[in-house]
Amino acid sequence: MRALPGVQHAAVASGPPLLTGWQSGFLPEGMEEPAPGLLPSIDMNVIGGDYFEAIGTPLLRGRAFTPQDTKDAPLVIIIDQATAQRFFPGQDAVGKRVRMQTDNDGYKWREIVGVVPQLKLYGYNGETALAQGYIPQTEHPNTGLTILLRTSAPIGSLERPLRQIVASLDPAQPVFDLKTMQERVAETWSTPRLMAFLLGAFALLALSLAVVGIYGVMAYNGQRRIREIGVRLALGARRRQIVSMMLRQGGRLLGIGLLVGLAGAFGLSRVIRSLLFEVNAGDPATYLTVGLLLATTAAVACWIPARRASRVDPMITLRAE
Repeated sequence: MRALPGVQHAAVASGPPLLTGWQSGFLPEGMEEPAPGLLPSIDMNVIGGDYFEAIGTPLLRGRAFTPQDTKDAPLVIIIDQATAQRFFPGQDAVGKRVRMQTDNDGYKWREIVGVVPQLKLYGYNGETALAQGYIPQTEHPNTGLTILLRTSAPIGSLERPLRQIVASLDPAQPVFDLKTMQERVAETWSTPRLMAFLLGAFALLALSLAVVGIYGVMAYNGQRRIREIGVRLALGARRRQIVSMMLRQGGRLLGIGLLVGLAGAFGLSRVIRSLLFEVNAGDPATYLTVGLLLATTAAVACWIPARRASRVDPMITLRAE
């Protein structure tokens, strides 16, 4: 596959990013063995070829796997940086050992030979609290593998050659679900994008209703007090004082609404926590931004009827009375 036109790197994996993975209990060397059922878990992935080069992930420390990493050689593993910092703080994890089980022959010691950045194995909001580990396909053959290619050639030009290569190895082996990584990411984001669009649409509708409601209340209040405003103007009140009076009344309504709304939003934040990505449900910046947006929009809705009320002609108002 590396010989195909445009292909820079080729690899295989049992669980490429955003698709799948499997878990195993493991125990770092030097760590006291916990009670049954409390053994730390690690997300495992069987990889082969230029896996990290193919997905564009650098090797931070140590080495990549080699063809010599087989069952007959000392067992090895590559872990992610978060795992290295968690279980080997202030130390170089390369050269350390972990005990884990990858098949039915019990727990065995593996030497850490490399460290890579943490990856998203289960999608944009997948579990990342677990440790992540990689073992070589040359040591742990796996029949359920995904082929990964880094290429500059269009995906359509590679489909037929790929099928021919796989068929030459096993004519009964199907090749399916051929997609670019961009398409994989788009699939992963389709649901949250739809949810964000719907939430945004309902939020805009709610904001519009709130603004119309505030405008209506202030306009009605100004119309109801038109005689009072006319008398105030006739007695020497300035128009800006009338505007200020109306805005203070609107400000009280706005303040009460903001306090109740923000308190309710904070109380319901746990309901939408699962829909958020790398944003705290109680993020102060979010509440401040939304509060300022609502306050600004509502202030404009208050100012328009207040300004209109201040333009009342006191003579016409008093004559009508």
